[in-house]
Amino acid sequence: MDGGTLTPPPPGPFLEVAAGPNGDCALDASQNIQCWGSGPFVTAPKPTGLHQIALGETVGCGLKASGELACFGDVASWTYIPPGPFRAVSVGISACALRRNGEVVCFGASPGPVLMNGDAFH
Repeated sequence: MDGGTLTPPPPGPFLEVAAGPNGDCALDASQNIQCWGSGPFVTAPKPTGLHQIALGETVGCGLKASGELACFGDVASWTYIPPGPFRAVSVGISACALRRNGEVVCFGASPGPVLMNGDAFH
């Protein structure tokens, strides 16, 4: 949503879509991300070669084929993005990623003044 009006997506075809509170992105057949709406990630440089994407309030992240994370948008306050490999990622105000062994690792900005620096949950 952009000022109460719906911003239409660019023409596809797309392989995956992710919706965030301030914009949306889709992954095309060339593994490029195309975004629309008003979030900071819409105009930010985007990584290529991703096979999964997730969007939060101001940041988007995706997974490379290797399982490594690539994040874009307002990531200046994120002091740590953990190394992979991962099999899934989810983004909100902060982000969490699922390692291939089932461990969840959270990172990025958390609500309030605390930064999450790779806290692992089993």
